[in-house]
Amino acid sequence: MGNKFPKVAFVISSLGCGGAEKVLSMIANYFSSKGYDVSIITFDSPSQKPFFALSEKVNIFQTDMLDISITFASKIRNFLRRVITIRRLIKQLKADIVISFMDRVNVITLIATRFLKIPVIVCERSDPVLCYPGRFWNILRIITYFFSCKIVVQTKYASKKFSIFLRKKIVVIPNPVKKVEKTGIQRKNCLILGMGRFTEEKNFELVIEAFSRVKNNHPGWYLEIYGEGPLRKKFELMVKELGIADSVKFPGITKNVDEVFQTADIFVLCSKYEGFPNVLCEAMANGCACISTDCSGISEIITDNYDGVIVEPDNPEKLKNAIECLIVDREKRRKLGENAEKISVKFDAESILQKWLSIVEQCLFSR
Repeated sequence: MGNKFPKVAFVISSLGCGGAEKVLSMIANYFSSKGYDVSIITFDSPSQKPFFALSEKVNIFQTDMLDISITFASKIRNFLRRVITIRRLIKQLKADIVISFMDRVNVITLIATRFLKIPVIVCERSDPVLCYPGRFWNILRIITYFFSCKIVVQTKYASKKFSIFLRKKIVVIPNPVKKVEKTGIQRKNCLILGMGRFTEEKNFELVIEAFSRVKNNHPGWYLEIYGEGPLRKKFELMVKELGIADSVKFPGITKNVDEVFQTADIFVLCSKYEGFPNVLCEAMANGCACISTDCSGISEIITDNYDGVIVEPDNPEKLKNAIECLIVDREKRRKLGENAEKISVKFDAESILQKWLSIVEQCLFSR
């Protein structure tokens, strides 16, 4: 490698409250603790503070390039600006290796680093097929991913979605799950929880519809959905139209996720597709009885009816039945939650972060 302390540059669009941002922050902190010189390059504004805690040793470069492109000319201009800026910063940092997160950022990073003779690891954080980036970006993804050193995906399911010509580059690394410290907070014995960004793929309409069918038989229960996003007003209108506004809350974004999960009795993930949902893993680690739609490799996280319940996607009646079963069977809730806590052993954070370190060292030694 040449350097005693290798220089690692991460590239991501922002350091907000998403799952990819959380995992990147964990990896960056871990690498920094091991002596690596770590920098993170983002497209967001310097006024946006990182949502997740980062070591003081980690350098952050916020390039203020999150402009929304409307016309074709502005799209090309912003694309080129990002490529040029990322290339300049990586050269300036004298990075030994680059790790990029998310499909479009991966494409930009691979083009920006072309001919620099620096290994690049690209990380797919969602379903590579269902999370379609658009025709232009997909063509570029197919071409540029051949230039990568490794392609990191989170599940075996996702690894099978790539061309056979790329599979030799693919490494499956699940998200790390930290062991949770219990706060002593008691479960409410009446709370159903959802959490995530208010966007189409998270499909919160499904749990709202299912809950409206549960509510008549179990009036003491209520639903809280944490998060923010463009569909918030749609969800608020939906609960009013269903007549359940008094029993559904949208508390916004929280950093106290462990406390929230430890008060909840049932957690529901109703996504149309996922990568490796941190929020589900956190709910399980906190001992929630979890229900998830059968999407994008969920069976690699949940063993049905052992540490969670898997239901058919886009079927509010099936979800309603699953929720109702857990409401009436308190002992089943307890057993599912107890087994779910073992996820922090299954996806032990130290072991997962060691895998990241190993794959980075492989790329550094092979260049």
